[in-house]
Amino acid sequence: MAMRRPYARKRAAATTSRQDRLKATMARMDAKMKAAKEEKAKKAAAKKTADAKKKAKNQAARKTAAAKRPVAPKNPRTGRSSGSVDSKTNMDFDASPRNTNRNPRERALSMQRDKTGGVKTKAGTYNTFKKKSAAAGSFRSAFATARKAGKKTFTWNGKRYTTETK
Repeated sequence: MAMRRPYARKRAAATTSRQDRLKATMARMDAKMKAAKEEKAKKAAAKKTADAKKKAKNQAARKTAAAKRPVAPKNPRTGRSSGSVDSKTNMDFDASPRNTNRNPRERALSMQRDKTGGVKTKAGTYNTFKKKSAAAGSFRSAFATARKAGKKTFTWNGKRYTTETK
C-alpha cells in the first residue's frame, strides 16, 4: 500500500453534510500549508549551514601566503651563524673566514693562531703570519695607514718598508 500524504483527502461517507466537507477541505489545506512551512524551514537551515561552510572556506582561501606559513619561534640566541674561531675547524686553515666573528677579542685570538713566528730587528720583534691570512693584513692597507699617519717607514710581515712613491 502506498504512503499517503498527511493532507491527502480521506474517503468520506456518502451521508456527509456540506459543512463537514468544507471542514475536511480546510483541515487538508491547513495540513498542506504546515508541511510546506516545515519543508521551507528545513531548506533554510540546510542553506544556512552550507553558507557558513562556504564562508569559512573562502576566509581560509583569502589568507595571504605569509599568513599561511607557520611562524617559527623567536629565539634571541639563534640567528646568523658566525664563522668558527678555531683554526682547526676551518678547513682551509686561513684566518680570513674568522673575520665574520664580531667579537674583537676572539678575532684577535684566532688571528694569533695563524702566527708562524717572529723576526727580530733593532726596533723589536715583529710577528709573522701565514701568507694571505687576515691576520697578516694586506700590504696595501698597511702602506695606506702608515702614509696617512705621515710615517716615512713601516713594517709589514716583519720587514721594513718606506712610504715613498716613485
